[in-house]
Amino acid sequence: MKTKHYLKKLLLGFLLSAALPGSAMAQRSPVADYLSNYFEMLNNYGDASLPLSDRQLFREEILSQYFLFDGSLIWNDLRPQGSRYIKPREYLDNILTDFPQGISFTHEVVKVGALEPAANGLETVVQLKVTAQPKGKRTITNELSMVLAVQQYSTSSVSARIKSIDKADPGPSASIEPERQDAAPPPTRTEPKPTPGPAADETTGVRVVEHYLEAIGGRARLERVKDISMTMSTTIQGMELDMALLQKVPGKMVMTVKMNGTVMNETRFDGEKGVVNAMGQKERIKGAEAEAMKAQALIFPELEYASSNYQIELSGVEEVNGEQAYKIHITPPNGNMLTEYYAVDSRLKIKQVSRQEGADGEEVVTTNTFSKYQKVNGILFPFESISEVSTPPPFTIKVKEIKINSGISDKVFEVK
Repeated sequence: MKTKHYLKKLLLGFLLSAALPGSAMAQRSPVADYLSNYFEMLNNYGDASLPLSDRQLFREEILSQYFLFDGSLIWNDLRPQGSRYIKPREYLDNILTDFPQGISFTHEVVKVGALEPAANGLETVVQLKVTAQPKGKRTITNELSMVLAVQQYSTSSVSARIKSIDKADPGPSASIEPERQDAAPPPTRTEPKPTPGPAADETTGVRVVEHYLEAIGGRARLERVKDISMTMSTTIQGMELDMALLQKVPGKMVMTVKMNGTVMNETRFDGEKGVVNAMGQKERIKGAEAEAMKAQALIFPELEYASSNYQIELSGVEEVNGEQAYKIHITPPNGNMLTEYYAVDSRLKIKQVSRQEGADGEEVVTTNTFSKYQKVNGILFPFESISEVSTPPPFTIKVKEIKINSGISDKVFEVK
């Protein structure tokens, strides 16, 4: 029974890790994709059909260092009192209060300027045409100039902050009679000068993880995932196993392991309590194990890493299977420390080392590596993973299918 209990924990910990997305793919244009992510979040924020709490989450993401920051200024034509430069938080507050029925934005990139040296790195100017459509009100269209402070640029990704959003020409708005309040040029945010080497853009562990989330689909897309189902297979010590993993917000999970069509192990967790049924013997999940399960059962736990419930630290850059990778130490609420490695070039998660207490009280260390990434509903997942522990030998899990937002019933996760 002790061996079965150990195998159950091993499979559970690994499968939950294998279910996490962890890849980046080449994109058509890094600046265009950066702007698409910005306007996608702006549209989510303006969507009055979403709960207010969800919209406020989008606001905080827009106000993060990856889009607008407090030192930037925005040319605002939305309010009837006229056009003027305002700060980002005021601009977003206006959207929330002035358009209770909702507002949507479309944009067209007209021109992306060359990267030019600036005081704190590089800058580029993007010319674009933006249309705002408040529900029940007239459309507002402007040609705008967006100044991006670029920290890192490659053919597949760009790390930048929006310094300012200005009218493309100094004339009055075509849609609303302006009462323009002239403003000084947008202030330049004081930041450390980038240093040579791969860590120039990644100064904190939180930043590394945020870039990872952006690469696999973006916070807005990930937060719209309410349930996920995954089927997998592996071979352990000559035994061929088929597995199914179901997860649903908030923190509900069922994992089933079969051999030759017979259920060998089923773990069920309803978000607060759980049960393991192994070869007909039931064992309740409670206490510290239940608290640990809450973190493990999250569909995308990385979304929570920046919260105060997690401790996260960047400890440097190491080589992993020939790739340079950022090494991050994460301590979740349950206290079981994780060490994760994110590739410097692709931003994908390529390795995870987890530590937890085994059935005999000794520490169990599991190392997972991730590869063969595929996109499902716009989100990237690793479709092959290798797990290594002291015993049994390393084994490979292959993902057969992933379904997102299929409408899994809450009854599936009931613990009796």
